[in-house]
Amino acid sequence: MNFFDKIKMDTKDSPSIAQIIIRFFTGFGAGLSGSIVFMLILFAGWSVVGETLSATPETMNEFGVLVGQNSTHPLFVYLVLLATFLGVLASTAAYTFLMTLIESRFTLRSTTLTHVFFGNLVLMVFLLPAYIAASSAMGLDGITSVVLAHVLISGLFSFLVIESLHSNKYFLVKVYALIIALSLFFFMSTKLATNTTSLALLSMPFLFGFLAMTSSLAMSIYQWFYRTYGSDVLNIDTRFGSDYDDNSKNY
Repeated sequence: MNFFDKIKMDTKDSPSIAQIIIRFFTGFGAGLSGSIVFMLILFAGWSVVGETLSATPETMNEFGVLVGQNSTHPLFVYLVLLATFLGVLASTAAYTFLMTLIESRFTLRSTTLTHVFFGNLVLMVFLLPAYIAASSAMGLDGITSVVLAHVLISGLFSFLVIESLHSNKYFLVKVYALIIALSLFFFMSTKLATNTTSLALLSMPFLFGFLAMTSSLAMSIYQWFYRTYGSDVLNIDTRFGSDYDDNSKNY
């Protein structure tokens, strides 16, 4: 029995604390691979073209005030877009591959990876105007904001793809897991916001780490709730109010 067989969790099992922690570091490692790809592409691009991609230098006018364009070089925008695309693609692919190894219900690996790839490709195309507009309006700060949005949307998309393709009657539990993961990610982002380099390097690892962890954490909490109170409120077949009456007529 290998390592992944030992930590693999069946859908009916309640995940242990150790399994939840392992899932966090599994997602963190998947995100870290994307951060490494992102930084390598930026460094490689900078080593080739150097200062020609930097922001337009500021000059001093006749009143002694520094003036200059706030936007970055157009080629720099495309370089960051390419680096972000390949970075999030590496993270989402690694996340999908690793989650299919450690969770028994994830069986459609090739199908999931295909959807993740084309979804990220579409996302890159539609975010290109946002990169250009942010660069023109706010320069490097604007590009950084769009990069974070790009990472966030890609991570959420990958999470929803893998869950929807393997959906069961407790898909709503995963929606709550997504809310918890987003809350943790925004909290961590505020702690890293003062250091742009740390934010760029750690946003993907923490995002995918939280997504992987809360997927199991939310299920564990819900299973405790169900065993304690006997109410299956997040079962997608459960109906409330007038919907319960309408649904009962179909049986």
